[in-house]
Amino acid sequence: MNLEELHEERTEDGAGASSAKENGTLYAACELMKKQQAQIQGCMVIIELKDLNGADRLKPHSVFSLLQY
Repeated sequence: MNLEELHEERTEDGAGASSAKENGTLYAACELMKKQQAQIQGCMVIIELKDLNGADRLKPHSVFSLLQY
């Protein structure tokens, strides 16, 4: 399942979630959440491709990954 939507009503009470398939989409999701004045606690990915340095683009947010290659 690939969900790439951010619903405003999910961020009104300070809670929200988004799922993305790639780092560029995750970055965009973070930017959308910021526009909704959500406080981003961190990002989680299943697989992080270390050579792409995607976590650097998401700073200052922490990134947790289950697998790293």
